[in-house]
Amino acid sequence: QKQQQQRWWHRANTMCHRSWSSSVKKNIVMGKIYRDLSKPKEFVDGSFYLCKGDFLADALRQQHKWIDVPMLKKMVSLDCILESDQYKPVSHDLLQSPASKDMLLVIKALPRMEQTDPRGIPLDFLFVDEDIVCINKQPGIYTQPTGKNQTNCIAAALHYLYRNEGDSSNDVIPRNVHRLDKDTSGALVFALNKVSSRRLGKQFETKEVKKTYFALVEGQIETDSGTVTGKLKPEKVLGNTTKQVLGREGKWSESEWNVLQRSETEPFTLVEVKPLTGRTHQIRAHLASIGHPIVHDEVYGATIGNNPIINRIALHCASMSFIHPATGEHFTINAPLLDDMKDAMEQIAITKPLV
Repeated sequence: QKQQQQRWWHRANTMCHRSWSSSVKKNIVMGKIYRDLSKPKEFVDGSFYLCKGDFLADALRQQHKWIDVPMLKKMVSLDCILESDQYKPVSHDLLQSPASKDMLLVIKALPRMEQTDPRGIPLDFLFVDEDIVCINKQPGIYTQPTGKNQTNCIAAALHYLYRNEGDSSNDVIPRNVHRLDKDTSGALVFALNKVSSRRLGKQFETKEVKKTYFALVEGQIETDSGTVTGKLKPEKVLGNTTKQVLGREGKWSESEWNVLQRSETEPFTLVEVKPLTGRTHQIRAHLASIGHPIVHDEVYGATIGNNPIINRIALHCASMSFIHPATGEHFTINAPLLDDMKDAMEQIAITKPLV
């Protein structure tokens, strides 16, 4: 019996971890996870039946498919799953053993972490119709929930605006089909239905989406243009921070860049970058590899002095072109440069007019 319990625990842990951790991005893109992202994962309540011979994890995940084994263990350890008749916490044995009797279980909300109110997240809409929503993303905000930051993201803010769980016929589920780093600003697209999500996702997979970025980099780049290619592989640096490095192993990446203007007073250059692949931190890693890290990008070697010209990574997604998922027409989003990058350019006497 002990071996059977151990086999079940390994199977349950593997299945839950695989279904949430490994496939979460694909599931969110394809709209298979319908959790309202404007509510933290910790906010779960309600009741469910646990039949004799069934496992707690299986019964709970029939209603809350996004709950994984670590989350379940946390809920049990904090006495958040109770027997309805006696209103007492369930036994920890239910984590590894099937139920010995039929039970109606009650879930009470876990203690909530400090979270950003999604109603306060700024949304600068560039375009909205029934199929897509385009945002000029502000820096300091995630694209989607990650780690402890469950609601400080564009996805949570859009879910707050669009979700209507009480009326399934009017429940619009925004789905992210790509993402921008937390401190990167600019054009960001969400799909508003399954068909748009699938069609846009396919365009990103096949590299049909064309993106243009503006970046302020350290140093005066001598040549006017170039291409960076190579395989990118993640590498741990300080703490839990991960950076991408060019090497013999990893995923293929390619970016084209050209100089827009060199500062005449300071060692900075404004460049335009067109990524031909979509790897994590691709532009940041590529520019650092040619000796010109993006301003304020300390992870990739930028020097942050006592008086930085900008207080975040100076990278902005200026435009994005793709085929509209409903009309089939070529569609381009232009995201105006934000004030902090304009101010930084003014400080170093870069005056080239940009979108």
